Amino acid sequence: MKYIGIDYGGKRIGIAVSDADGKIAFPRGVIENDPHALSSIVRTVAAEKIDHIVIGDTRTVSGAANSI
Repeated sequence: MKYIGIDYGGKRIGIAVSDADGKIAFPRGVIENDPHALSSIVRTVAAEKIDHIVIGDTRTVSGAANSI
């Protein structure tokens, strides 16, 4: 099973993709959080043949829920 990890931020979105076994993830870069962001993620999902999407739960430095 192959995963894509999405680290969502107000300005930028971090992307990581796992190996084919889903055991280790490798950074794939950062995309701007703009109107084209979703299409960039969809292209990566298709190109990498992703099975599952994991979205990070953002927290503040203190651990409280983030407004994002």
